[in-house]
Amino acid sequence: MTFRHGWEGYWFEAEAHDNLGICRILFFASLCLFYWREDFSAWGDVSLAFWFPVTLFKRLGLLPFSVPVLAAMAILAVSRCGAAWSLDRLIARARGKSKPDPSGEYRWPVRAVWLILSPVSFAAGVSKLRHGGRAWSCPTTCRSCSCSTPTRSRTKTQPRAGACGWPGFRSSASFWLSGRS
Repeated sequence: MTFRHGWEGYWFEAEAHDNLGICRILFFASLCLFYWREDFSAWGDVSLAFWFPVTLFKRLGLLPFSVPVLAAMAILAVSRCGAAWSLDRLIARARGKSKPDPSGEYRWPVRAVWLILSPVSFAAGVSKLRHGGRAWSCPTTCRSCSCSTPTRSRTKTQPRAGACGWPGFRSSASFWLSGRS
């Protein structure tokens, strides 16, 4: 297998439309849950000096940390997300139209969103390992973070599994993009 064949297969191999529709639903649902109770009124009082270094952000009124999210939104906006899990698909089904055939048009947007959002997860995992050191990943710290609510299980194996697995999982997020699915 040549590099070009592998590259094209990774990005454009024919895939059903369901994966892209579910990706869109999960992305925007998590975005809504994350910002549901956020109060953005404080950003109105931020000094103009904050916006000066990046002219594009100043003109568009964007926050620099929102670039990966906006890039993912742009990718999903230009992709064919409406072919699955949408009102358009329900209307097409009611009119008797068949499902779209598998296509590379449903694969590349999911891979591009993975590519854009994986450095965020990678940076978070590396930061926790770098600043927290071994103390961050000890079972006691993990137990206090993961078992703080009464609804969660308070077993002894849960914190150890989380302490060993979570930092490594977050740090390796960029590397499992190369795997085939």
